Amino acid sequence: MLELIGLFALARGLEVFSSLARARAAREEQGVQVFKEPGWGQMVLTHVAIFVGSAASVILGPTVPGRPLAMAALVILALATALRAWMLLSLGGRWSVLVIDPGDVVTTGPYRFIRHPNYLAIVLEVAALPLVAGAYGVAAWGTLANALVLARRIPFEERFLAARFRAYREVMMKRPRFLPRLVARS
Repeated sequence: MLELIGLFALARGLEVFSSLARARAAREEQGVQVFKEPGWGQMVLTHVAIFVGSAASVILGPTVPGRPLAMAALVILALATALRAWMLLSLGGRWSVLVIDPGDVVTTGPYRFIRHPNYLAIVLEVAALPLVAGAYGVAAWGTLANALVLARRIPFEERFLAARFRAYREVMMKRPRFLPRLVARS
């Protein structure tokens, strides 16, 4: 179990360092503005605490989740990972953990259906990874803390993109944030 938690923590750490390097290069080479956003520190702290709390739960007092719960959580983790991979492929070099000018707005891939596939993947991962580890308290408070962080982050990002990109205002703001519509609006 620690291996799985470590794998996800490593992947998120690499995403952060890769994004910071791309942001630095974009700022230096193209003059792209990187915005200081409210709540960035809280978001990082929340995600680190979820990984540390999940690992600590395994080490200090392992609770083995029932097979149905463990299987459901693993399926959710797999779906979150697949969604994240699809999102990364769609965005390519535009993806960043920071709110930064991406150059243009992507409306293909999972963005055809929802505005925030990465945040959906994060919500699923934050809830499911601690459950797989039997860290029920971490799953509960981590999901709540993540919701509070995203409640600040998402509107900030949407205001930023809507102010700079007509396509974001006219196309993306009409799409649901997280869950695709099953029936088209008339």
